[in-house]
Amino acid sequence: MIILKMGGSVITDKSTYRTAKPDAIRKIVGVLSGLNDIVCIVHGGGSFGHIKAREYGLPGPKTEMSSMGYSIVHRDMEELDLMVINSMIELGMRPVSVPVSSLRYEGRFDYTPILRYIDAGFVPVSYGDVYIKDEHSYGIYSGDDIMADMAELLRPDMAIFLTDVDGIYDRDPKRNRDAVLLREISTSPEFDQVQNDVTGGIGKKFESMMRMKKNVKRGVYLINGNHPERIRDIGSGSFIGTVIR
Repeated sequence: MIILKMGGSVITDKSTYRTAKPDAIRKIVGVLSGLNDIVCIVHGGGSFGHIKAREYGLPGPKTEMSSMGYSIVHRDMEELDLMVINSMIELGMRPVSVPVSSLRYEGRFDYTPILRYIDAGFVPVSYGDVYIKDEHSYGIYSGDDIMADMAELLRPDMAIFLTDVDGIYDRDPKRNRDAVLLREISTSPEFDQVQNDVTGGIGKKFESMMRMKKNVKRGVYLINGNHPERIRDIGSGSFIGTVIR
């Protein structure tokens, strides 16, 4: 059993509002369609979520401005999700979109609909999204948060995160040429501040992965989503990526 997240950095251009990478989506789905043990897929927001969320003050207090932003961000995330769903259907998978914003009941997220779809043989697809936190404020629940929740509920064999780097480094490899790839880790490195990301960047991702490891049998993996074929190399000597056990 595998749960997997497509990072927003892979499937969108995070620097340009609402700009998807359809070729990257199709390439990833092409690999996933050949795996029989994928049970749940999550994706990030990238430029479909973070840019407008920050512009409209999300997460934060409920105001006229943030309420309009809530509608815009959710619409944009639905649009990105539809691209993922369409690619999955075209390649013979059976996806069902389950927005996390629709799962919020009495102060918690109820994942019963996702579990029912899995039992029925579908592949539920969820994504980081806005949600009504309480009567006075809006929240954002990231794809990493959803992955951590699904790991606790499903106890999968593997959890896989696809991002735009080869794995987790001791420093940002985009800014430091001598950054070292951490192929297997158990303690938290210091992460550089990631700009334009309202859900915490790589530091928060690492925290979610560390929280998940006790609920995942074989390990939590971070792989370069521009090379999704590396998923097939998990467990071999040629595997490139990071695993947390």
